[in-house]
Amino acid sequence: MISPPNDPAQFGQIAVGDWPVLVAPEATAAIVARAKGIHVQTDRGAATWFTSLSILFSDTRFGGSTIETSGMRINDGEWAITGGTGQFATARGTIKFKEVKAVPQQSYKQLDIHAYYIPSDVNTTGSTIKYYTELSSA
Repeated sequence: MISPPNDPAQFGQIAVGDWPVLVAPEATAAIVARAKGIHVQTDRGAATWFTSLSILFSDTRFGGSTIETSGMRINDGEWAITGGTGQFATARGTIKFKEVKAVPQQSYKQLDIHAYYIPSDVNTTGSTIKYYTELSSA
């Protein structure tokens, strides 16, 4: 279903994102991953988006590994980790996010990644990783 052009909530609108994941909430910070995915406006009364993302790591620690996540994108919230590859094989957990900095045309969200996974070199482990992502509104 696609919403009518005059629908203020833009219900049914689909968007695609490709955001850098940074080590700090600054445009010049090192990129450690990219969060790529699809967003669907799923609420007729408010700007609430369902989001499904693949976070593809490019840093030396987790390079080539992914975390798969989905959930509602609101100002501050939480997504479910539904899987992963490479170092994050069979990942489960959550990503808690909150806005930490806003400048014209973009905002920075802190991502607190709480993942349980089975890396290829050990039997079981859990880890918490903190990164930031730059979201452009353009």
